[in-house]
Amino acid sequence: MPLPRLPNHVWFSPGTWGLPRMAMPNCSAHEGVARAAEDLTVVRRLLELGVPTTWPTVFPIHYHYWMTNRMLELDARCQRERVAELRKSVPTAQNRSLQLLDLWARVGSGQLAVRPKDWHLRVESFRSLARRLLHSLD
Repeated sequence: MPLPRLPNHVWFSPGTWGLPRMAMPNCSAHEGVARAAEDLTVVRRLLELGVPTTWPTVFPIHYHYWMTNRMLELDARCQRERVAELRKSVPTAQNRSLQLLDLWARVGSGQLAVRPKDWHLRVESFRSLARRLLHSLD
């Protein structure tokens, strides 16, 4: 059986790979890092192709040896801005295929939990996200 020409859904989650190792003063400076430009290129292409895409933000953490919540919060805020700009730049039918999954807001509101002394979600939070993703594919 041949593979489909395009995927049915993409979960685009670069996580913190390529995150600048210092806090940036604003989104303009943050966008200057290669990671942000690469993310935009990938997501824009998926939108142009009409591939349903879920793009989760980073989330608050309890501990990391160099990352801070201030750095992560800026990354999440800048991503929200990028998604809003992307949606304006493509036709309406295409921009509906992009879902921002705001993990920052969900962890902050207590809907999802982070492991103590760590920077990963708790197992039950992963399961909740997996159920949500599978439900969206039905």
